[in-house]
Formats: sequence, C-alpha cells, structure tokens
Amino acid sequence: MPAAETTKGDQWYFTVKPKDGTTFRTQQTSPTVTIQNTPSSISGVKIAPDPANKHDTLTANSTNPNDDDGDTITYTYQGQI
Repeated sequence: MPAAETTKGDQWYFTVKPKDGTTFRTQQTSPTVTIQNTPSSISGVKIAPDPANKHDTLTANSTNPNDDDGDTITYTYQGQI
C-alpha cells in the first residue's frame, strides 16, 4: 500500500498463511503497528529587513509551511553571526 493511502493513527497488520505447494500451514499474524506523524516541512526562511542595520530588529518567517497531517506547525529559531 502506498504511504499516501495511510493516515496518522491508522493501525496496520498483515497475515500470512504459508503453503509448501501442497499443504497450508498455520496462519501467522504480524504485530500491529500504528502509523506515526509525517514530518512538517518548509521551503525556506525569509529574514527581514534586508538589508539590515546594526540596531534593526530582525524577523524570520518560513516560506511555504506544510504539514500533511494538518498539525499546527511551530518553529524554533537560532541566530548566528
């Protein structure tokens, strides 16, 4: 099944019934797994003002934020000189 066909929180398992060409054996069931979160993404960060001066307050905004699960996206910023 393609990943696009799953949803966060879905629970999946599979079963196998082996056969040696003649006889079926006991059906086996895998452990259940829960589909986890899809990571959020952004395409970049825009810093303003640009150009900046020594005493300007800089702001950073993400461009094209996306979360396939519809979760709220939060950000952590770290500046470096």
